[in-house]
Amino acid sequence: LDKVTQKSETRPKSACEGMLIEHYLLETSPPVPPPPLNYSLSTTHISDDSLSDEDSKTAALTSQMQRNTLMDGSCSSISRKVRNTKKLVRQKRLRMAQEIQRKLEETEVKQRDLESRGVIVEKALNGEGECSGREEADLLREFFDLMRERTELRRYEKELLVRAQEVQLEDRHERLEQELRERLADDDKNKTNDDVKKEGEILTEMLEIVAKRDSLIALLEDERQRYKDEDKELEAQVLSKGLRLSPIKKEDTKYSV
Repeated sequence: LDKVTQKSETRPKSACEGMLIEHYLLETSPPVPPPPLNYSLSTTHISDDSLSDEDSKTAALTSQMQRNTLMDGSCSSISRKVRNTKKLVRQKRLRMAQEIQRKLEETEVKQRDLESRGVIVEKALNGEGECSGREEADLLREFFDLMRERTELRRYEKELLVRAQEVQLEDRHERLEQELRERLADDDKNKTNDDVKKEGEILTEMLEIVAKRDSLIALLEDERQRYKDEDKELEAQVLSKGLRLSPIKKEDTKYSV
């Protein structure tokens, strides 16, 4: 009997047999009994007020999430703008340093040229060289013009050097400021005595840089006042020789930082 049962279980069913079994199950299903007399349909009633409260909470939560997202995006955008601005400032400072270096090299070449021309004119005033036959007044005028141009060139070189120092100080100050900002952002509870000491050292160096920059500006102002006094002395010396130097317009000046 078991063998017969196993064979019947493993035998594949035909399509007709499947339809017959399905029809048999439908026909032989027991009827559903009627509900009792005291039976009541229990439903969960949800009031409009509760729906309104839930909607309000959901709306408030959604609004808060949107605000947080906007704030995060705004902070990220501001941070990105700050980084881009700092990058542009550093690039501009680098270009300025390169420009100063180029001008210093050009100044050195011009100084050598002026010195060579000055030697020729000085020899001509002493009756030597190829230009010895020129009028003394013309030679003196050219000599003083060369002196004045050389003086302006040296002043220009000095201002370039001062400007180069300012660029270095500005770069150092910015890097220190960034380091100090990052350190101050850390939690004070996690800071050691060395960390606090380092913050103080950074702040002290930043103040020293500001003082150095102010002293450089004051130095330039003093130098410019001294230049005016020297120009007056040179002009008086030239006038005593009965000569007059070629006028120089401020807007046409060759050497300006």
